[in-house]
Amino acid sequence: MRFILSFIVAFGVAAIAGQLLIPLLRRLKAGQSIRTDGPTWHMSKQGTPTMGGIMFIIGAGAAISGCFISLIALLSGGETLVPLTMGIVLTVLGGLIFLTTKNK
Repeated sequence: MRFILSFIVAFGVAAIAGQLLIPLLRRLKAGQSIRTDGPTWHMSKQGTPTMGGIMFIIGAGAAISGCFISLIALLSGGETLVPLTMGIVLTVLGGLIFLTTKNK
């Protein structure tokens, strides 16, 4: 059951990350360039973000960390669940704040 839940979490996180990352990647112009000597129908792919695999890495990371947290909670009787979860949440929040204010 734990593995099924981790797959569901990974899919949900990847779907949400995709909704957030694809517009960001388009704004950063992280799109692929198409060579002119290829087929003409390839030109419709011009500007498609090429770093979409990041959302799958984020989803897999969320699923792995969820399994890790539940394993630690199971082994320790739940005593370390709250501090561990808060540490992860605050680390991610601090990283997001750092990334959004880095260029200001």
